[in-house]
Amino acid sequence: MTKIINIKDVKLNDYILFQEHNHIVHDDQLDCSNLYGKVIEIKTLDIIEGKTSISIKVQLDSMKYKEILEEYDNCLYFNFPHDEDHYDDTEVVIIKSYKILRTETVTDYQIVKASSEDEAYDNLKDDKWEGYEVQSSDTDIEEQNKPQLKTFITHVPVHGSMRVSVEASSEKEALELIKDGKYTDNDDSFSLQDCETTPEDLTEKDIEELC
Repeated sequence: MTKIINIKDVKLNDYILFQEHNHIVHDDQLDCSNLYGKVIEIKTLDIIEGKTSISIKVQLDSMKYKEILEEYDNCLYFNFPHDEDHYDDTEVVIIKSYKILRTETVTDYQIVKASSEDEAYDNLKDDKWEGYEVQSSDTDIEEQNKPQLKTFITHVPVHGSMRVSVEASSEKEALELIKDGKYTDNDDSFSLQDCETTPEDLTEKDIEELC
């Protein structure tokens, strides 16, 4: 479900979609309805008439008003409480980036910006997507910015045996020589593939991060 919030409730770096909104710049009234933008600055200023003065700066994606907003770096400014008469009811939707798995391959994702998964799929159908990336996954749709994966290493215990021989005068002497490594490997068919790995014997103490 799409959540609509007031412009005064946005946070720094939020990516937003304006609902019905007209913005006044000099003597021009700009229709910014359904335009996307990013909140690039929020400043808390002085207290005016008992209210904290807040300045919100939103940089538009669209270059629709490039000439008019050229001196403002294509940004809209909201200054409260000074602008309450004009923009107090300005509503926006927080937009996220979604990766949608393409049907033709399990490793190809298209990047779509939307306020919900349903809207992301609708935008994809309308060719409103921004690019794609290759990443293998079994998930049909997921938000970006997953935790960064790290590489960990360990040694998995292996249980097995190989035939060796040693010359000794008794079993006791033979055992001591073998424990000292003084034996001859005479099993040419020995292979680690014939051994049994036992990862269930590992604990977290056996795992270390690869730097």
